[in-house]
Amino acid sequence: MINPRSLKSRLSALGLMTAITLPVPLWAGPGHDHGTEAATASVAAPTSPRFEAISDRFEVVGRLDGENLRLWVDDWATNAPIEAASVNLTIGPRKALAKADVDGTYVLPFPEHDTPGTYPVTISLRGAGEPALLGASLVIDDSAGHAHAEEGLPLGLMFGGAALLLGVAGGALFLVRRKRAGLALVAFGLLAGSWTLVTGTPSEVVAGPGHGDEGHTDVAGDVPDNRAMRLADGDIVAPKPMQRLIGLRTILAGNSAEGSALQLNGVVIADPNGSGVVQASSVGRVSGQLPALGQRVVKGQVLALVSPALDADVSLITARGAAETALAEAELAAGPSGFAAEAAELAQARSRLDRLTRLEGVVPNREIAEARTAVDAAAARLNLAKAQAAARLRTARTEASRLRQAGSNAEVLRAPVSGVISAVSVAQGQVINPGQTVFTITNPDQLLVEARAPSGKSVPLAATGSARTSDGRNLLLIRQGEGLTMVDGAAPLRFKIDGPSSMRVGEPVMVFITGSEQTAGVALPRDAVVKGANGQTMVFLKQAAEQFQPTPVTITDLDANRVIATSGIKAGTRVATTGAPLLEQVR
Repeated sequence: MINPRSLKSRLSALGLMTAITLPVPLWAGPGHDHGTEAATASVAAPTSPRFEAISDRFEVVGRLDGENLRLWVDDWATNAPIEAASVNLTIGPRKALAKADVDGTYVLPFPEHDTPGTYPVTISLRGAGEPALLGASLVIDDSAGHAHAEEGLPLGLMFGGAALLLGVAGGALFLVRRKRAGLALVAFGLLAGSWTLVTGTPSEVVAGPGHGDEGHTDVAGDVPDNRAMRLADGDIVAPKPMQRLIGLRTILAGNSAEGSALQLNGVVIADPNGSGVVQASSVGRVSGQLPALGQRVVKGQVLALVSPALDADVSLITARGAAETALAEAELAAGPSGFAAEAAELAQARSRLDRLTRLEGVVPNREIAEARTAVDAAAARLNLAKAQAAARLRTARTEASRLRQAGSNAEVLRAPVSGVISAVSVAQGQVINPGQTVFTITNPDQLLVEARAPSGKSVPLAATGSARTSDGRNLLLIRQGEGLTMVDGAAPLRFKIDGPSSMRVGEPVMVFITGSEQTAGVALPRDAVVKGANGQTMVFLKQAAEQFQPTPVTITDLDANRVIATSGIKAGTRVATTGAPLLEQVR
């Protein structure tokens, strides 16, 4: 017979062991699972069911988008979207016409979106050149339903299971108190079975939304369909929506042999025949309506006035002249009183002559003659003083008139050429000196590029060249001439910019002069070449509709817009051009 105390201790130990060994469900919160990252690295395509259909002219990518099938139709060689085509699909026994969407894709309903299976697809393209027929298969497996089943237990089932567990545990404790050992063991077994039934497989981790199993490679729903990624081998997965967003384009590479180019540093300068400076020829003060910076002017247009500015000496002379004029006018207006000394001398000489004349016969005639001579001399001195005063008055009036006339005659500054005001060096009321530059005018349609060829560098005698700006603009250059005088150890070369350029004087450019030496390789647009994280020159080769492979290349300059790859790629491959630098940013 079993001892009750022994039975109770054994049942307690059994309960403790059951509690320890029962599987404990763990629900991972957002951001606490690390299996997704490992799985993502091995994914080579977006996770939604999709297909590719390729011909020598077209490239079609289809992907499930909810209850619809969405198609991207592109040109195979250039990756350019084809948006004006008639796209008819045959999916199994059903035929349908895809409708063009506003984003340039084609959409049609797909009722079988949640039904697993393999669906053969035939695509008929019309309206984009010759009609084309493409085939593919769309595979829908049960991974989506499996992923939903693993997202976690419903809330109602969790509460129901908890109530069941509490009921079984209560019954087991009641049997222990009643000393029913066999029934208590059965109750604990039911407890363990109920726990396993509610929580699933022992040691199971129930992941919340957005969390996958460690090492699980089926990550359907975990990786967004429109997100680019870099795979473990370095390839770039670029979904079609991302390609449309960045305007990604490709070219079909072909072998060629062309002349390599000499690259020189250059700068934009003004054409001497299409630019000019406006300078004053005398000291003066600037006035008039000054032109604004950037304003277009025509040859001969009035730009400013320069009025003569009188310095301190000239002002003093003018004041002195005015005083002399006033004094002379006063002297003339005063009559004899204005010349008191001369008049007194004349009066004294006349008085002496009168006195001697009355004593004629008493005094010698010689004294009378001397008195008459003295009177004539005094009269002459008075007349001379009057004449000098009159002359001073005329001179003062003439100088005053000249100064007034000079002050009213302003120099007119006119535009020597037609163009744009590129520099304004004065302000209203500023006093300028002769030869000082007031305005600079540049004709934007007549600009030159000056490059410097280092000493010892053989410069090809090509009639044309090209240039590239820092922001990627290309210029066509026409060779104008080469200087015979070295400047800082380099020979100056000048080129005329052919056509409008929207360039600015002083803007730096890279000049390319094509030589006669031929280089064999694959000619590529310069935009196709990117710098990798390690500084290596590379291009992206298109391996599939949404997959690109970075490939190191060796390049040589051809002109401002093209390079030639002498190694790394072969003819017939598709190379990403526009948008390639953005592919390099994918991590």
